[in-house]
Amino acid sequence: MAEANDPSNTAPSDPVKGQDNPTAKGGDASAAPIAAAAPAGSKILFNNVIEIDTGTQLAEYSNDHVKAYKAKGIGGDTNDYFALICAPHLTPRSSRGPAYASACGGPMAYLVGSGVIAIPGLGERFSFIYRDTLGKRIVPNDKHLALGWKAERVLEKVVAPVITVLKDLRDVDIVHGNIRPSNFYTGGKTDYDHVVVGDCLSVPASMLQSPIFEPLHRCSAQPTGRGTGMIEDDLYALGVSMAMLIRAHDPLAKKTQEEIILHKMQHGTYASLISKDDRFTGAVLELLRGLLIDDQRQRWNLDDVLAWLDGRRLSPKQTTKRKRASRQITFNGNGYFYMEALANDMFKKPAEAVQLIESNELEQWIQRSIDDDHAVKRLEEAVVSAGETGKSSGYWDRLLSRVAIALDPEGPIRYKNLALKPEGLGIALGEAFVLNSNLQAFIEIFTSPLLQFWLVTCTDLNMDVTSFVNRFETLKMQVKQPMMGMGLERCLYFLNDSIHCVSPALKNFHVRSPEDMINAFEKMAQSKTRPALAFDRHMVAFLAAKDGKVIDNQLFDLNSVEYHRRLIGLVNVFAATQRIYSVAPLPNLSKWIAESLQVVLDRYHDKKNRDTLKEKLSKIKDSGDITKISQLIDDQNLVKRDFAAFKLAMHEFKMLSEEHDLLENQLENPSNFGRARGKEVAVIVAGVISSLIIMGFIIMYLNGDKIF
Repeated sequence: MAEANDPSNTAPSDPVKGQDNPTAKGGDASAAPIAAAAPAGSKILFNNVIEIDTGTQLAEYSNDHVKAYKAKGIGGDTNDYFALICAPHLTPRSSRGPAYASACGGPMAYLVGSGVIAIPGLGERFSFIYRDTLGKRIVPNDKHLALGWKAERVLEKVVAPVITVLKDLRDVDIVHGNIRPSNFYTGGKTDYDHVVVGDCLSVPASMLQSPIFEPLHRCSAQPTGRGTGMIEDDLYALGVSMAMLIRAHDPLAKKTQEEIILHKMQHGTYASLISKDDRFTGAVLELLRGLLIDDQRQRWNLDDVLAWLDGRRLSPKQTTKRKRASRQITFNGNGYFYMEALANDMFKKPAEAVQLIESNELEQWIQRSIDDDHAVKRLEEAVVSAGETGKSSGYWDRLLSRVAIALDPEGPIRYKNLALKPEGLGIALGEAFVLNSNLQAFIEIFTSPLLQFWLVTCTDLNMDVTSFVNRFETLKMQVKQPMMGMGLERCLYFLNDSIHCVSPALKNFHVRSPEDMINAFEKMAQSKTRPALAFDRHMVAFLAAKDGKVIDNQLFDLNSVEYHRRLIGLVNVFAATQRIYSVAPLPNLSKWIAESLQVVLDRYHDKKNRDTLKEKLSKIKDSGDITKISQLIDDQNLVKRDFAAFKLAMHEFKMLSEEHDLLENQLENPSNFGRARGKEVAVIVAGVISSLIIMGFIIMYLNGDKIF
């Protein structure tokens, strides 16, 4: 099974027109969970024109999170393909598929299709289908690269084709986010004339990048929290790749990832990559320095590089050097000359860091050794902001996070064990939900003023500030509401519109729309081990974020304490989804619903109504038309008539009960039973007779008759 939407710009010669179009802190990406491989030997059809062989895994295109499998065309298609099966805990860049496909044609992986496929034993996974024309990697991995290639060879075979790819992607507003030597391929040629750039869609942008390929303001963020970034970040990664291919020595060979980050912060990128034994001269030195400027405002952009490739020699931009302290400050046994490096390491020893701050030693170091009045002001504001709610529970976390922002305002937001760029919040939160980790930390970030403090403190914002403020306020409002459809789950789908529904009940499905969800329930209905028919918080929040028309009117019922109201709300949501999205009949789901509706039928007081509804339900339960079921069980006129009749019956019952109680009380003393009533009757009869006699006398008197 496979599904994909056709892009209008896919070449007619392509056998697959399906192209999807839905509306550790600075560590190595490999630290995240490793993706499971598909069961060997199964054959899966994609769009009925490509067969994926899960028994043949392609190591050249695989990584720890995404597995690649051999694929081939069927029928008259003789092309070879490969399929990338995405990991369930990550958000692939599925929405960028159509734009990427329109840019294909240059030295880049050629995308022919994308969509959801069902893998036996694993469930549904999102997949990208590429032509198998990449060949082999030019290097097996990116560790300790120092190949000593000639600069001319690197410029011709690597830089020029990569720049072509980046230019084509810029035209369709895509940041590649996966520029590194191990993602460069030979194109199937032994003596290749240019590299071919590999996939960038199967994982979040920049997630697979080692920190060495990320600029200073991004390298210390966790892989899933870096955000998409900008094309200048791709150019930076290209500059790092150039240096690795040209240099003959690796000065960082024996350093860990954390040590590499610290070294870059302390000494700068260029000095960290190039050893004293490697001396570059000529034009390539100018290009390297332009691409590896640590100040993102001064780094060469794509137009600068294109002009340089055309032969223009650019005047070097004046680089603003980061302020280095005249003396170091000691923390955790290490000496620090740069505020950014200290901000990155403060969370290793929270108690010592808090002592450093509260003793004013940090402020004095900035004043006397760095002489940065702006940094001092930021630090003072951070301390005041952290203490606004007192120094009770959570004070250390609030203090350290704000001080880290004050020391490194362009770096990630650091909180507890999280390190995130604001644009990476959605991807990181999605991973946290799937792995069930760090969720409380995200709640604290959204409910506290931390995001606003970052926004006020951050320098040279390249963003729409008003939009960010509105998003922050929306997040705070959503996370504080406990009802289904809101909370942290709503924040997830608000921040990340590309993520599938990560409900545990849907772990075997890749649900990206209301239509996908109702179809998933149709498949679940066929299982002998199906769960109880219900929506959980993720499902409600997902539907509310994707299409309010199908669920907004049912939120009250879905949050009701009465089970039958929640069930009616669920059926109404299914009915609205089937109607709005013109979903085909769902016989298994409609039967499942009918079997679950006894509690709804029991709410009717009139047995005739219950029997009539049950009979009608049995006639339509196999039709697959959930709209009819919804209309049947949620007939408000019938509910009102039933309740009105019930009220009359209750009143009649009350009157009969009172009469029954009265008779029971009278029968408790049989000897006196009827005497009081008899006396009352006698009085009434005597009164009537007396009245008649008196009336007779009056009439006779008035007629002149003599009475005696």
